[in-house]
Amino acid sequence: MKKIVFAILIIISFGAKSQVNTRLDTVYARNLVFTYEEISWLKGGWTPRDSAEKKFYKKMATAVNAVSNKVNATNITIDSIPGAIAILFYSNFRTEQEGATAGFTNNIKTKIKTYTPLTTTCQSIDNALDAKRTNQVKNGKDDW
Repeated sequence: MKKIVFAILIIISFGAKSQVNTRLDTVYARNLVFTYEEISWLKGGWTPRDSAEKKFYKKMATAVNAVSNKVNATNITIDSIPGAIAILFYSNFRTEQEGATAGFTNNIKTKIKTYTPLTTTCQSIDNALDAKRTNQVKNGKDDW
């Protein structure tokens, strides 16, 4: 339930006037390199819903399947990730319990966040997570 509420808050924040006028539907994250394990984890938490997402999924599957003898540490380059999907991947990674992603490098977080057109949106996700943590700590202190 908490993840649903958090996801709704993130979606609402995309339309906030305080956001930089970066339209996620016109942004494409270029040439990001992830490990095979990371790509598989991202795909496992994402189901393409519309034709644009399905088209990107086919492109991603082509890139993954072009690599032979894949192991978890194999690097795979994914080009032109639509902004909305990149933000979804970032949000999924950041809101996952730490133990589930502890074995990954920080590629998902750093490579998407450092892509300049997505930095502001990623920062708003991080700010929401910080606010949630701060609130939980405050609630715990109030209980004492």
